Amino acid sequence: MFRINLDARAVHARRCNNLVGSDLQLGRCMKSETVPAVAEDPASRLLEAAFDALEHPVALFDAERRLVFANAAFCRAAAAGDGITHRDGGGIDVPCAAGRVALARAVTAALAAADGRMGLLPSAGLVSLARGQGRTPWLARCVPVAGRPGASGLRGAMLILSDGGRRRALPAASLGRLFGLTPAQAAMAAALAAGATLEEHARKRGISRETARSHLAGIRRRTGCRRQAELVALLSRVPG
Repeated sequence: MFRINLDARAVHARRCNNLVGSDLQLGRCMKSETVPAVAEDPASRLLEAAFDALEHPVALFDAERRLVFANAAFCRAAAAGDGITHRDGGGIDVPCAAGRVALARAVTAALAAADGRMGLLPSAGLVSLARGQGRTPWLARCVPVAGRPGASGLRGAMLILSDGGRRRALPAASLGRLFGLTPAQAAMAAALAAGATLEEHARKRGISRETARSHLAGIRRRTGCRRQAELVALLSRVPG
């Protein structure tokens, strides 16, 4: 499980007063609610600048599903109505009803994982959000956020949006170093990350299906994924 540890003091409550619905109807439940601002300090300003430097839209929600931080890329996407929108009176919305429900479930799963009430499966926090105008959907990931051990820090969820249309191919060599794969396994992992099937990769490499399955089993052992779907979900989270 991927969990982010943050000190509550390091999170600056900016672009706040927004609430993500506490049930599965995300858009219908949003309302304005004041979130106390965290005192400014150099560390929080540096952290805010670091998030603003990311090309990916990122938002942070507290345990009550209040939006306590959004980086510059997230704010630009919301202002442009690019898969997410601002709501009158505060809050954000997802135009697609199915995406709204899926996102609410993903946030709920991430919050439960942050509280230690459940583990977060690789696919539990993944959501596809339609963007319209023929654009590739956002790949939205919700990951648990927990305070540092022994500290009464915040519990929440971080939402990270990735543009599937701008994703770069993952180099096999990089995947090999990252997961400790052999060259043959790394080549297969790169192919799966690019959307190829096991059969397509076997034909392209000129190997038998049995050999391809052996490589896949080795990759799963190295990555700890039980199923191929979990492996593809894991690879989709590796920066391109």
